[in-house]
Amino acid sequence: AIQRFTAHYALDGDLIARPILSLLPGQDGSVLGIDRTNWKFGQADIDILMLGVVHKGVAFPLLFTMPDKSGNSNGQERIQGSVPLVMVAFVWCYRVGIYLHQIRPTKIKKHGRMAKSIFKYGRDHIASVLLYQFFISHFM
Repeated sequence: AIQRFTAHYALDGDLIARPILSLLPGQDGSVLGIDRTNWKFGQADIDILMLGVVHKGVAFPLLFTMPDKSGNSNGQERIQGSVPLVMVAFVWCYRVGIYLHQIRPTKIKKHGRMAKSIFKYGRDHIASVLLYQFFISHFM
């Protein structure tokens, strides 16, 4: 379903970057960061240049580009369609994690770090809610 959606609908970078910025917690002390990564996706070489906001050590992706290279258009289209959805999901998980941490703070381990990251706290909660709804609708 997601592949069909991303194959027929292109999300505008501004359309994604603005809500991501508005969803981020207070942006005092945030900085812009830029990163480039490349890897293999099947036979295709994937090359992504990403701009993000770094807040409290976490980089939130805002905009990205994939420089054209011949021979990898199919893999590039798949990735290009999926990245905006992943960007929104990342911020959503983080925001839910912040909310949950305010209600029921995660434990702090002896070394001073949280037992579960804010992102993972939110991701796990969203997954449990979605899986619970799926279970109820299919098995009850």
